[in-house]
Amino acid sequence: MGEGHGPPRRNPAQSGARVPSLQHVPAVLPGQPGASMATSAAGQVLIVGSGLIGRSWAMLFASGGFRVKLYDIERQQVTNALENIRKDMKLLEQSGSLKGSLSAEQQLSLISGCSNIQEAAEGAMHIQVS
Repeated sequence: MGEGHGPPRRNPAQSGARVPSLQHVPAVLPGQPGASMATSAAGQVLIVGSGLIGRSWAMLFASGGFRVKLYDIERQQVTNALENIRKDMKLLEQSGSLKGSLSAEQQLSLISGCSNIQEAAEGAMHIQVS
C-alpha cells in the first residue's frame, strides 16, 4: 500500500496524551512462579482487545517473558480470553510447539486481565491495540 491510505497517524505526545515511560522492570517478580527462569529484564505490556488477535499478542509477549495486562470493554470477554489462552498454551506445550523458554504455567502467570485501562497503562512499556 502506498501513502495516503487510511486515517493519518498522530503522535500521542503531540496530541497532549500521556505517554508511558519505557522503563524496564523484571518480567517475573521475586517469589512468583518462573522467577528462576527469568534471565533478562522485560517490561509490562498492555493489550487492548481480547479477541483472537489480542489473545495471540498476549501469548507472544508472555513467551518473551513480558508481564501482560489484557483489557477489553467487555469484562466477560477478558475472562473468556484468559481461559482460551490457558487451553491454547497447554495444547501448544503438549505438542512441543510452545514458544519461548518458559513453561506454559510460567507464561500463564505473566498474563492477567484488567478492567481499568488507565491503571493498566501505568508503567506499560508498550500498548498493543488489536
